[in-house]
Amino acid sequence: MSKHKKRSRSAPNRQGAATLRTRGSNAFRLGDYSQAIETWERVRTQAPDMLPVAALAEAYFRRGQEQLGKTPPDLEKGLRDLQKAVELQPADECYTYYLGLASQRSGDLKTAIICYEKVRKNPAGSFARRAAYPLALALLQEGVDPAEKPVWADLTEPERAMLRSAGAFRRRPYILDKDAPLLWHGLVALDAGETEKARELLQQVLRSPNMPQEMNVARYYLGVLAARAEDWDEARKQWTAAYAQGYHSAYLSQNLGELYFRLAEQRLNEGDVESALAAVKESARHVQDDGRLNELLSQIHQRFGYQAASAGRWDKALEHWEAARDLDGGSFRLAYNLALTYEKIEEFITAGATWREALRRRPRKADHPDAITDEQVALLWQRAAEAYVKAGEYEEAINVYKQAVKWNPDSLEIRMALVDGLVNDGRLWAAQNELERILQKDANYMPALLRMGEVLAENGNWWVSAGAPHYWKRVLALDPNNIQARDALANYYLDLGEDFISWSRNYRVAVDHFKQALEYRPNDAYVLARLGLCYMSLGDAETAKPLIAQALDYGAQDLRVYEQVIHIWLDAHAPERAWEVMRMAETRVRDIPYQFYISQAIYAMEVEVEWGQAWLDRAVEVAPPGEFPLAKIGHMLVLSPFSEIAQQYLERALAAGQDVVQTNLSLAMLALRRNDKQAAQRYLHDAERAARKTGDTSTNQVIAMVRDLINAPPELFNLILQGIALGAPGGPGDLPLPDLFGFDEEYDDEEEWDDDDRAFSDPFRY
Repeated sequence: MSKHKKRSRSAPNRQGAATLRTRGSNAFRLGDYSQAIETWERVRTQAPDMLPVAALAEAYFRRGQEQLGKTPPDLEKGLRDLQKAVELQPADECYTYYLGLASQRSGDLKTAIICYEKVRKNPAGSFARRAAYPLALALLQEGVDPAEKPVWADLTEPERAMLRSAGAFRRRPYILDKDAPLLWHGLVALDAGETEKARELLQQVLRSPNMPQEMNVARYYLGVLAARAEDWDEARKQWTAAYAQGYHSAYLSQNLGELYFRLAEQRLNEGDVESALAAVKESARHVQDDGRLNELLSQIHQRFGYQAASAGRWDKALEHWEAARDLDGGSFRLAYNLALTYEKIEEFITAGATWREALRRRPRKADHPDAITDEQVALLWQRAAEAYVKAGEYEEAINVYKQAVKWNPDSLEIRMALVDGLVNDGRLWAAQNELERILQKDANYMPALLRMGEVLAENGNWWVSAGAPHYWKRVLALDPNNIQARDALANYYLDLGEDFISWSRNYRVAVDHFKQALEYRPNDAYVLARLGLCYMSLGDAETAKPLIAQALDYGAQDLRVYEQVIHIWLDAHAPERAWEVMRMAETRVRDIPYQFYISQAIYAMEVEVEWGQAWLDRAVEVAPPGEFPLAKIGHMLVLSPFSEIAQQYLERALAAGQDVVQTNLSLAMLALRRNDKQAAQRYLHDAERAARKTGDTSTNQVIAMVRDLINAPPELFNLILQGIALGAPGGPGDLPLPDLFGFDEEYDDEEEWDDDDRAFSDPFRY
């Protein structure tokens, strides 16, 4: 048996290297030199002997030339690529010559001289003659007289004259030959302080189109003259023209960067934010790593953010203010605006954290223009706490409220906000303790007295809640017409009366409490109706009737009052009087919902079953188009003692095509109550088919529940039904099935927050 010999990990992967060589060649032909270099360098790691050295050097050379030809040129990357080309092909005179030019251009004269002298060692080479003048110039720049070097013999007479004239700039005073270039005479005049002469000579250069390089230098120095005179528009005109024509000196870039930076500051101070942004971006093209640019750009984004916030565009404001924070790390003013924005877009947890950041960044020196007082610090802590409250983070809100109290311990308003936070977190004893501290500071502070009553009333222990009226009465002693205190006392005694009715049917004690409620809210129709109920239940119809009449007069638009009176007459076995009250309601109240009639029907049937029929019929009559009153009645009666009536209405609903899926499910439940699983299975099947036909997926959970009930043993099914009925909020009269089947309407109790939505701008506002 032959054994496979494993290839050493260090052995060349020649097949892979060949593929890479081909890919690199394809990229090179397409001009993608970076891809070619990356691919061929991988060949070096797989099979070094297959590396296409000459092609790789050429790729580095060409990419280097591209970097140097950019606007502005990238000297660092260009030099690095040319050096790689020379390392790969050290004998190539072209690569060496261009490395010398790039080094001289970047100010590395020693490297440039080495490259030129290396090229000139081969006099027969095509680059030996070309390297003569740049070598002589580099020597001159280094302080060496090129006339004393062998290279001088290889220069033309115009080149020698040019270098002799350039040599005049080695020491002051500069003395030029008459035939020296016009540009040089202009520079000598500029150096001598002869501004007008220099300007005239440099402008003459601009009128000589056969000297493009000299024209660009002239434009640069004309810009310098304009900058000295603070004529920034003229300076920008000359410098940008020189830059556009390919003149890319380091000084020009610095000057353009500074000019556009100052222009951006000017435009920002003038309120022209768009122009300021354009100017700062132009400055960034010429100067990198200038921290001032980030600071100025941050200010521009802050201005944009304030403009967006003023227009109600909080999403755009957030973009700009976050960009500003990312640029310079943020400030008190910026953190304030960000926190305000997070509140507006309802990111309350982030808002709370950002308010805290603003507090950390607040100026500590009193003379700072953004300095704030201790009272204002407390208000910002309160604002942070309110954000956590809105996010439901009550425990965190309490911690922050405590900071607010720390900064302004005498502010009763802030202490009251802490109380609210404690109440929201369910810490009633702590809230009570804080209220006691507030009342120690001001025994007659009415908000604390009112809140103390509320906190005590919410306590689950009756002996604690019994102390609530004391505080509300103290408020009335200070302000007899205080509506909040009167309502609190009226509701307190109303609840006490209701408790005695529901707990023990003790109508006599309930009467006393209802009367006390009326002392604080004399014309409360609902309380009058409940008081009438008590007297009727006690057999005192003569006292009850005037109270009932008053209730109907004061509560002419209140269906709760009509409902109470209807129940009174039904309990008194006077269904005709109940109908009279209903007719009265129909003449006074517009658009009575048909569900109101169903509710009265169920109550009536609990007294006498046959009394409910008229109410149910009326519910069907008044139901608006698009509603399913037959189905609704059936659903509400499924788990009631009136299953036969439920069956009738559900069958009528099914015949009328009302709410087919839910109606079949209710019929299935009724069948299960009769222990008729076959019928229940049939109704369930019809419900599933109707759901598939209409694409209704909202009932999937209920369908699954009914299916489980069908398969459950009878004992378990009965236990489940008993649990559902016992779990009803108000006993058998309040049926849970509509909620299970999703028939009850949702109520959205969305709180409105009254916020101070002003953002910081100039001048600083709090």
